[in-house]
Amino acid sequence: MKDTGVKVADVGKKSSAATQGAAAAANDAAAATQSAMKDAVEATRGVAIGAADAMKSAVEATKNAATVLAKLPNTRFVGLHERCARARNGAPDCEAAAAAGCRSKGFAGGHPLDVRTAKKCDTTMLQAGQAPSLNDCLVETIVTRAICQQ
Repeated sequence: MKDTGVKVADVGKKSSAATQGAAAAANDAAAATQSAMKDAVEATRGVAIGAADAMKSAVEATKNAATVLAKLPNTRFVGLHERCARARNGAPDCEAAAAAGCRSKGFAGGHPLDVRTAKKCDTTMLQAGQAPSLNDCLVETIVTRAICQQ
């Protein structure tokens, strides 16, 4: 009887040690997950800040170009709706789109002044009541205003 009591106590101690080990492992996993999430948030913030800075630089460059071009003789501000094709590097080529749009309005060429970017999704999924995934929507960039030269 005494020997059985010792064995039961020994099993209890081993079970308690295993439970504590599992709890420690779970705490370590939770800490690692939390750390990984913090790192992901910081990386996302960095990308967002970089994108915002790039957009500000692009806007400033466009304003500067518009100021210089507006001072040239025989220039006009023209409203367009010209889609920007993809360049070799994957970026939209709005310079070519603005030039083509200006030529279609009787000018010799032009430069983009105002550009809009939007997601263009397949409407059949929306009509069926399904939300489109990221792969179902294309990003489309359009020149809406340009400075055209004669």
